[in-house]
Amino acid sequence: MFCASRPSVQCEPHLCIFLHNILDQKTPIWLSFMSDMRTDPVSSLVTKTLDLKTLVMSQQSSSGDQCSSNIEAENLTQVPELHLLGFSEDPDLQPVLFGLFLSIYLVTVLGNLLIILAVSSDSLLHTPMYFFLFNLSLADIGFTSTTVPKMIVDIITHSRVISYAGCLTQMSLFIIFGSMDDMLLTVMAYDRFVAICHPL
Repeated sequence: MFCASRPSVQCEPHLCIFLHNILDQKTPIWLSFMSDMRTDPVSSLVTKTLDLKTLVMSQQSSSGDQCSSNIEAENLTQVPELHLLGFSEDPDLQPVLFGLFLSIYLVTVLGNLLIILAVSSDSLLHTPMYFFLFNLSLADIGFTSTTVPKMIVDIITHSRVISYAGCLTQMSLFIIFGSMDDMLLTVMAYDRFVAICHPL
């Protein structure tokens, strides 16, 4: 699942005043620039753009008196929510995707819980290799539980929205559990290497 942001942008007060003034006055340079964008060559448009920039600078300096003195320039762009990009928008395919991902998730969780139960209940399996396997099953449950349940809920509710904090939490847990999986597999592989190549 991928995240795509849709920010909500608020206009700064002095910029709103400037745009209101320039659009209300319909200054000749603004109108000529807009009408000549379709007909003039590039060099003429560059000159008119520079003239428009000069006009913008003069308007901003004159409209600065209209703004209150305690307003500071700050970034008012906020990202309140993110939109998840799913696999398909086709409504006929949603039940198939729901059944597929629900069955894969249930098999993964139940299989790992069975491994955890077997290792913890049998005293013969209390060896380093099964200790790593026990922890790998826990990490695997956490890894799949960070993204798949949210995706299943999104398929049911037809909503692809996630909060910014929720997306950060999901990505953090995904990276943490993925790193745990990788480290445990590395340690298990080294343990097997030592047991085969350097037996006691």
